[in-house]
Amino acid sequence: VAELVDEEEEDVPKEVTPDIDTGPVEVDTTELHDEEVLIEVADVATTEQADVAKEHEIQTTELESMVETSSEEIEKEQSVTQEEAPAVTTQAEKIELPPGQRWAVSASHVDLSGKWKIIITDDFKNEYDGYLKNLGQPSLVRSVAVSIVEMTVEEVIQSEEGRALRIKGKNLRGVWDRTLIASGSDLELEHTEGDTHMLVPLVTADKEQVEAESWWEEDGRVHVSWLRGVKKYGGGDFESRRFLEDEGKKLVCESYFHPKNGRDAAVAIRW
Repeated sequence: VAELVDEEEEDVPKEVTPDIDTGPVEVDTTELHDEEVLIEVADVATTEQADVAKEHEIQTTELESMVETSSEEIEKEQSVTQEEAPAVTTQAEKIELPPGQRWAVSASHVDLSGKWKIIITDDFKNEYDGYLKNLGQPSLVRSVAVSIVEMTVEEVIQSEEGRALRIKGKNLRGVWDRTLIASGSDLELEHTEGDTHMLVPLVTADKEQVEAESWWEEDGRVHVSWLRGVKKYGGGDFESRRFLEDEGKKLVCESYFHPKNGRDAAVAIRW
């Protein structure tokens, strides 16, 4: 946009000498001083901002360094843990067990020791009566035996790492005290199939003289014993398998009578 000029103003003389005092000119420095102060304040503010930024940068760098250090320490700890893990496995692998299936010793955590009383139920009485019947016992003998069986108490004393198992029992028929000696593999001797076991003479609850052999099976958890040369009940051998149940609160005894003729099936009961 252009501004229009009036033509009459062209007749006005162009040179005019004004009456002006040309003495010393005083300059108001107040505004200049204020501007310098503002400049100084701005410089200070800029410097402070730069210092804050630098301090923030230092703190950020330190934090990143701490994070990196922490990460390195965690990785180092994990590495140490991973290196220690194989050592534990190696320690477990050093545990030696006897070779073979029949041991002379029990597992380290197995102990059959204690005083044990038979748990009697109606079902057990019926099973016991059937067991005696299969052994050839007459009705009168069976009824008496069933009536007093609940009074049977046995004390088991395990020693010598399971090599010796002493059994002391009593009921109305009398008392018995026998020690079973286990033989088989240990850390120094390996028992292989076909090897014989140690035979130990003892007297049964029926006052018979027999020979006993015993060992541990199932990695030292089950004690197995055989009474050889029984003449009663038509002749044969008694087998017993003893082990713990219910976290060691119950002792189980599985009994089998193997007739010597080899034709009849074994007679069994679980005590």
